Amino acid sequence: DASEAASSEEKVNGTPILSSEDKKFLSQFIDDTYLSDKSIKEIRDCFEAESSVQLRHFLNESWEKKLKKATEDEDKDIALGRGNPSLKYDAGVSKDWKAVGPAHKQRFLEYAGQQSSGEGASAGSLMLHCKRSLLESPAFGRWLELVTSLGMPS
Repeated sequence: DASEAASSEEKVNGTPILSSEDKKFLSQFIDDTYLSDKSIKEIRDCFEAESSVQLRHFLNESWEKKLKKATEDEDKDIALGRGNPSLKYDAGVSKDWKAVGPAHKQRFLEYAGQQSSGEGASAGSLMLHCKRSLLESPAFGRWLELVTSLGMPS
């Protein structure tokens, strides 16, 4: 689509920048701090020097609160966290969360449920919504290209 092509072509003094449409879309999820041209340049410089960056409070306050509440509620329901460690292999496993990996290595849970972002949505459904709506979006690909200088993800 023409607007997608135009968004990826915007430059200032030969340097690519995010379009206002990209920034508006991304601000629905990402903290505005990470969307300014100055921050993007600083992140890129750090990434080029260190080959990695750590972005604290990456999601905006709304998404951070939603995800924190959902994960804390789910942990409370199964008595995890807050001083309640679990060494059980099946901790957190449910109809929506499947265990992946052997018990003696980096075992993790993979979400296999449905996407939702409404009130009372589960942590997994909120994360899936962020993945599909934000991380798989062309606007996020352009942002990632700007902060890493690695080219557009495929």
